[in-house]
Amino acid sequence: MDPPGPWPPIDPQGWVTERSYNDRRLDASLARFVDERYRSVAWLRGLAGVKLDRVYTHPTVGPIKAGDLLHAWLAHDLIHIRQLTRLHYRWLKRSAAPYRLDYAGPF
Repeated sequence: MDPPGPWPPIDPQGWVTERSYNDRRLDASLARFVDERYRSVAWLRGLAGVKLDRVYTHPTVGPIKAGDLLHAWLAHDLIHIRQLTRLHYRWLKRSAAPYRLDYAGPF
């Protein structure tokens, strides 16, 4: 099945301000994320006869396969995990002073 039309535009950077992400309560945001993730995984499990090689021509990205989208979804999560890990490490480095973290290995 082909998409009914152009994909809706996304503006992740603009959404941070527009949707007041920084003003939200962490527990509520986490609950919304978990709920949405369960719905997304249930939707994926309900798909049948998926053709991961189907191509959509995006106006700025160019040809993109369904499999590209699926794997990019996971990669996007990993990027956020990397961001959180970096933030945690920086916090620990500041909090641990005057003690050093280099014995743990390179970061």
